[in-house]
Amino acid sequence: MTPEEAGALEARLGYPTHDPHGDPIPNADGQLASVDAIALSEQPIGHPAVIMHLEDEPPELFRQIAAPGLEPGMRIEVLEMSPRQLVVWDGDHEHVLSPVAAGSIFVAALPQPAAPVVRLSSLQPGAQGRVMALRSRGLTRRRLLDLGVTPGTVIGRAFTGPLGEPTAYQVRGALIALHAEQANQIEIEPLGRTAA
Repeated sequence: MTPEEAGALEARLGYPTHDPHGDPIPNADGQLASVDAIALSEQPIGHPAVIMHLEDEPPELFRQIAAPGLEPGMRIEVLEMSPRQLVVWDGDHEHVLSPVAAGSIFVAALPQPAAPVVRLSSLQPGAQGRVMALRSRGLTRRRLLDLGVTPGTVIGRAFTGPLGEPTAYQVRGALIALHAEQANQIEIEPLGRTAA
């Protein structure tokens, strides 16, 4: 791949800084961003955190982590910890992990109390948010990623269809249409209103 082709691919992907597992992607100079995180197994009970990185080796262990839907950008909190298991809460569900699996998940502390989860579906017309995480799976997740809805992307609510569905959102200079069910699977950090 030539530097021009690499640059075009990077632009098409929205200049990602990390891969889907949270590993930093080197820039054009080969520099890597630092990841300041600790293993989930070392995270104090009751302190909110955000998943920064998932260790993807060995594959069997990664499948244990990925099966419950844990992914970078997800906000979690350790509820219980024992030599046999950890119980974590993602704001919607509890997940039980082995200590080995928890040692392969790396998190960064969040301020207390943690900000509540905000769904894209709650964004008001003219407001913007930064995508924090996708809670969808399979073809729905693939479609959202293909539309440019990736963690770190700024998305704005443009308008709602005349029958209340779908809603148009501004993403990377394009308008996309999402139903409420899809928008409810996208967690955002509200950024305020777009400039007039």
